[in-house]
Amino acid sequence: MILDCRSFSVHHVAIGVAVSFALLFCAADAGAQASRVGATLEGIVRDTSGAVIPNSKITLHNPLTNQSRTVTTDEQGFFRAEQLSVGTYEVRVEQTGLAPYRQQA
Repeated sequence: MILDCRSFSVHHVAIGVAVSFALLFCAADAGAQASRVGATLEGIVRDTSGAVIPNSKITLHNPLTNQSRTVTTDEQGFFRAEQLSVGTYEVRVEQTGLAPYRQQA
């Protein structure tokens, strides 16, 4: 009877340890998900005639946090900035030979 009791106890300890590890990994995963919260701003830069402007410098500035991020448009004039702090941004577009453009987003 004592031998049965010990094996029963070890079995329950093993299950308890397994459940503890499962809860620990779930809690760690929840924290990782929370750190991924952010905004994405994307668009296509075009001139007044509708032609795309490749290789333009896009500067996104958050006046509340005073943080800036710079991205460059691709060959199709497309840009994408991910993991931005949520807020209002000033978007500035610069390209050699063209006047700079500024817009609140």
